[in-house]
Amino acid sequence: MRDEPRGQQRPFHKDLFPRIILPAAAAFSNLVDFLISSVFLVGFIVYYEIPLGWNLLLWPVLVALLMLLALGLGAFFAALNVKYRDIKYALTLFHSAVAICYADYLSCKV
Repeated sequence: MRDEPRGQQRPFHKDLFPRIILPAAAAFSNLVDFLISSVFLVGFIVYYEIPLGWNLLLWPVLVALLMLLALGLGAFFAALNVKYRDIKYALTLFHSAVAICYADYLSCKV
């Protein structure tokens, strides 16, 4: 592998490709979508003349914390997926079970 010319090496080799890029790409693409939606939210706030308070200053801090949480969970589950290939099926099952239980919980409250 090291004897190959520089242009013919694999791009995903452990020395050439930072592994955090793949989970970060998913997190940052959702951040762009969120920021575009936030522009519309600010437009509605201005149009309907909703009063703004000091707690709005916490908004960027909370977005940064949620971004770090998403990045951390993405990296954690990506590492689990490499080690245990069936983890993606377990996550899908868990997600479906939580959605069903939450819907059942809401139907019992009514």
